[in-house]
Amino acid sequence: MSQDRGPGFIADADLRHSIVVGVRQREPGIDFLTAHEGGTIGLSDPAVLAIHSREGRLLVSSDCNTMVGHFYASVAAGKHCPGLIIVPQDLSDGDAIDDLVMLWAASDPGEFNNQVIWLPI
Repeated sequence: MSQDRGPGFIADADLRHSIVVGVRQREPGIDFLTAHEGGTIGLSDPAVLAIHSREGRLLVSSDCNTMVGHFYASVAAGKHCPGLIIVPQDLSDGDAIDDLVMLWAASDPGEFNNQVIWLPI
């Protein structure tokens, strides 16, 4: 069942495209921009974070090495950060899709401001 109340997502360039496609197929009501659509390809982590903040979307990334640190630095600097979801590279597409759809369905926009959510949940 589609809902229009869940948060919007934007993919970082390192997130597998198949996850975005799978989420969209499973729940067409989810507003999930690919890295190409969101303009995050080839950008530095701070630039990606600026886009996700400006767009008010949860950033979905597999970059647990540097993105998390940049995210917390942005929060510490007082910048608005809608939230970061980390999808580990070794998490299966199916499990990532299930968790993202569940997060979306059970959440309100703004609920994860300044928080990092690690999948699986």
